[in-house]
Amino acid sequence: MTPYDPRAQTKRPTVWEVFEKGVIPLALILLAASQAKVASDQLRVAKLQNERQAADADANLQIKYVELFYHDLSDPDPRKKQASIALLTVMRPDFAKMISRVILLDPQSSASLKQQTNTTLDNVRGFAALLKYRLVIYFPKAASDEAKLIKARLDATGFPTSNVQLSQKEAGFLDDATKFGYHIRYDENYEEEPADYLLRLLPEYLPEKKFTKVAVTGKKNSDGIITIFLFERGAGTP
Repeated sequence: MTPYDPRAQTKRPTVWEVFEKGVIPLALILLAASQAKVASDQLRVAKLQNERQAADADANLQIKYVELFYHDLSDPDPRKKQASIALLTVMRPDFAKMISRVILLDPQSSASLKQQTNTTLDNVRGFAALLKYRLVIYFPKAASDEAKLIKARLDATGFPTSNVQLSQKEAGFLDDATKFGYHIRYDENYEEEPADYLLRLLPEYLPEKKFTKVAVTGKKNSDGIITIFLFERGAGTP
């Protein structure tokens, strides 16, 4: 028979040992999880607040767009009307289209207002594309009045005169300056839309002249410049 040895009995853990080894770690885990949830909730609330502030700012901005659009449609100054709506179209083309549809579908809108809206938006689409470019007009001395007229007419539509450069040149300043007659030079990959608009616009300024488009190749990107040549075909050539 094995003698009794009190040290051989399994020592029962004290309450503190159970508390220290089990309850405290569990409590720490639960506390950490609670803190993480609080942080996550705070982040979510902050995100919702930011989204609401952004939505409120966008709504206020849209109200300003509406005020601007209607104000410009009723403004008797065609220059201010086209320039302001062009800016609106550049900034928010989707919103400009939406407002125009509301006007066209509104039974309270007069026929003249609907027609004016269509006309203005058609002009603005091309004008807005042109606003991104600087125009350089090359012309001989004989066409100086025509060049000045084009600049003045563009200014009357709201196009910034600082973006129009008049450059008087002799016919031979480029080998092909007079090869195409009165024409617009553009890059067909980047500048098709503003060139098309100029092709519609310039004959209104100089109805006795026939303008054409001449594509320039080899550009890797648009340099922001479109050139207009006011030379008679073959002028100055031997």
